[in-house]
Amino acid sequence: MRSREILEVARRILVEEGYKNLTLRRVAQSVGISIGNLQYYFPAKEDLERQVLQYARDRAIRECGDYFDQLSGGAEVRFERLIKFLLASVNRPDTRGLHLQGWAVATHDDHVEYCMEQLFHERCVIVARAIEQLNPEIDAAERLNRATVIHAMIVGSVFSCMTQDRSLVKRRGLDRILGMRALALAKAPIS
Repeated sequence: MRSREILEVARRILVEEGYKNLTLRRVAQSVGISIGNLQYYFPAKEDLERQVLQYARDRAIRECGDYFDQLSGGAEVRFERLIKFLLASVNRPDTRGLHLQGWAVATHDDHVEYCMEQLFHERCVIVARAIEQLNPEIDAAERLNRATVIHAMIVGSVFSCMTQDRSLVKRRGLDRILGMRALALAKAPIS
């Protein structure tokens, strides 16, 4: 249980304060333990980085999957709600911070890169499940391709609206347009 508390504190430091502040000393201080005690769980900073990003990835995937599994209504309503959920999720400061900091660490750590790719892939798989319910005629590969484009539009819309201090510039109507384009792509027949 202690390692989970450490990971949650480290995740918060990473997404709120950035990679440079994710130090063993800072995490130990925030949890209220000695560095030696922290190193019992995570011997080196790299171990902590990897585990915190894996923890954050697993948490985000579980959150998205649980949300989709609990949706009710017809296929189109479920799809639209999933897109709104994903847009709201990537607009949250903690998710933006995870994406920014995770990809920054991924540039020099293959395991972290794998974790970030898995996060994106698993979200695309969930979107592909929603597309399958909406448009069962298209095959699995095409569903995943469309889901990847939709997910990229969602994530890209957030980063294109971000200012230097990581706050968002609100572009009225952007989420509505994105939702309409995502639905159109999901429902489009095979060409």
